[in-house]
Amino acid sequence: AAPEKNNVALITKHYTSGVAASAALAAQWHDVGKAHARWQTPLIAGAPKAVPVPWGKFNGVSAFRPGFRHEALSLLCAWAQWPDGGKGFTALALYFIVSHHGKVRTTLRSTGDGSDLFGLLATDEPLLLPGFADTPFAIDPSQKNFAGRGLFDWQAMNYLPEAASWAAIVDELLGPSWRDDPETINAVPANEPRKLGPFCLAYLETLFRAADARASRGEFPVPRA
Repeated sequence: AAPEKNNVALITKHYTSGVAASAALAAQWHDVGKAHARWQTPLIAGAPKAVPVPWGKFNGVSAFRPGFRHEALSLLCAWAQWPDGGKGFTALALYFIVSHHGKVRTTLRSTGDGSDLFGLLATDEPLLLPGFADTPFAIDPSQKNFAGRGLFDWQAMNYLPEAASWAAIVDELLGPSWRDDPETINAVPANEPRKLGPFCLAYLETLFRAADARASRGEFPVPRA
């Protein structure tokens, strides 16, 4: 993640500290989903022996189909740290993490029989993230639900959300569609980057994706200690 972090520091220097910090943190977390066994197991046999796991990718791999979107798992892991977990996470950082390949963006959905989240299953083994999280991360595909997790009060005829849904988070990152439309502050805290509008959010997403692509090509050397 080091090259991505260096590159996003350059491309976000003209933005507010909240946007720049979100990009820098997302650079560290955007590929943690690749640490899962479903990603690592097909790679280990052909990986260079001198370098320890985990592997993200390497030259010479063919027909590699892990069956899930790693950025969706990266999102779920980072989402569990926000906002109560602290560590500087923001909703914008989550968006950078999940959208850095352009395959997963504003909607979380199933790509199978409806029980999965972009190929991730509740029966998948928990993900160990040493250095990122203290406890194994259990995969919960129900986070794709449009209304989020919650309870329906039949007496009051009211839905009580336990946590904000991804749809609600994206909605507040974008902000109202029209100037006089009502604004909600239920998902993204007021002290985070929000109400960015579709063009600004798309532009920032493009910058982050470009930083990741350039780092993958080796345009930015990894700093040495």
